Amino acid sequence: MPLNRTPETSRTASQVQPSAEPSMSPDDDLATLPPPPIFYSEPMESLGACSTSVDVETDSSTESTQSLWLREQERLFAEKHTQPFLQFLSLDDFEYGYTSTAERYLRSLLQENRLLARNWLSQLFTSLFAQQDSRYVDRILRVIQNLDYQELDHQGVLIAMAATRHRDILIREGAIRAFESWPTLETLRLLESFHCDEPWLRRYVDQVIADIGEELQSHAMARSKD
Repeated sequence: MPLNRTPETSRTASQVQPSAEPSMSPDDDLATLPPPPIFYSEPMESLGACSTSVDVETDSSTESTQSLWLREQERLFAEKHTQPFLQFLSLDDFEYGYTSTAERYLRSLLQENRLLARNWLSQLFTSLFAQQDSRYVDRILRVIQNLDYQELDHQGVLIAMAATRHRDILIREGAIRAFESWPTLETLRLLESFHCDEPWLRRYVDQVIADIGEELQSHAMARSKD
């Protein structure tokens, strides 16, 4: 079922489109990445106290090595891809029905390493959001709303959730557009808890809620017939 969308808000953007990935090495690292996940070993209840103590020390060393390795992979990924992606965002002309270079670039990163790409995008968005850089925040939202939910998984939802609290109402509208592109029970519940004072945005949110609810109900009925 096609979802009703409000007209795109016009934005000023350069018409220049990069023909290829820029060959550059950024001088500045991305903001400090969060601690990586911890890898836990299997329980060892059957071992003696002395043996358990030795194994715990070994496991701790292994976790530290794995954490350092993952942190380094995240640093290298950000160092390689942040500046090219930001350049594509700044140069692209985001128009309805047009696949931007930034979107193609992000898709290629997700195919290369989905875990690193998701974490990198989330941290980049968080950094830009903290700097109140509305231009880049808006353009990242324009890119991710064209991706499937499965491509970004919960990371995409977290990005859109953060954008609903931006001071720029057009950024908040962009967050609703992203939710509209991902008709899931999770996004439905988030939209139902969304509060806004602007009548036009409230009407848009209510319409998206109705559309997602109808689509989910249609899918549920189709599954029940199988």
